[in-house]
Amino acid sequence: MYGFDETTVLPQAYLPITQQPQTGLVVLLRTTLSPKSLEKPVRDIVASLDPAQPAFEFKTMQERVEETWATPRLMSFLLACFAVLALTLAVVGLYGVMAFNGLRRMREIGVRLALGAMPAQIRMMMLGQGMRLLGCGLLLGFAGAFALSRVIRSLLFGVSVNDPLIYGAVSLVLGGAALFACWIPARRASRVNPMITLRAE
Repeated sequence: MYGFDETTVLPQAYLPITQQPQTGLVVLLRTTLSPKSLEKPVRDIVASLDPAQPAFEFKTMQERVEETWATPRLMSFLLACFAVLALTLAVVGLYGVMAFNGLRRMREIGVRLALGAMPAQIRMMMLGQGMRLLGCGLLLGFAGAFALSRVIRSLLFGVSVNDPLIYGAVSLVLGGAALFACWIPARRASRVNPMITLRAE
C-alpha cells in the first residue's frame, strides 16, 4: 500500500463504510483467470448495484506494485546513463593523457629505439604506465564507492551496493577500455623513427 521499500509497520483500522463514507472504493479479486477477462463482468455487477457508480482503473496487483517502483527505476536509469558518460569521459581522458605522454617522451623513445630497444618493449612500457593509472583510479573509485555506499543504497533498485560481481564487471569494463585507450598511443610511439626524432630535436 505504501510502497515496496516501506519497512515501518503502520497501524491499520477497519471501519464500517456507514461510519466513514468514501466516494472511492477499491475491489480486490483473487482469480486464476485472465484479469482482462473479468473487466466486463465486474463492470456489469457494479452497474447492476448502482448505475451512477463508474468502475475504472482495472489493474493487476503486479501492475500496482510496479507503480511504486517508478521512482527507483528512474533513478537507476539515470545512474546508468551517468555511469556510461563517466566511462566515456574516463576513456577519452586516459587516451588524451597517454597520447600527450607519448608525444612528450618522443625524444626518449627515439633514444631507446636507437640504442636497441624493441618496439614491443616500448609498447609494454607505455601500456604499463596506463595500467598503473588504471589501478590507482580503481582503488580511489572503490574507496569512494564504499565510503558513499549508504547514500548510493537509497538510489539503487534491485541491486546490492557491495555486490562483488558488479565490482568485478566494472573492473573488467574499465580495464578493457583503458587497454584500448592506451594501445593506440603505445603503438604509435613504438613506430617512431629514431633518426627523424633525434634530428628534429
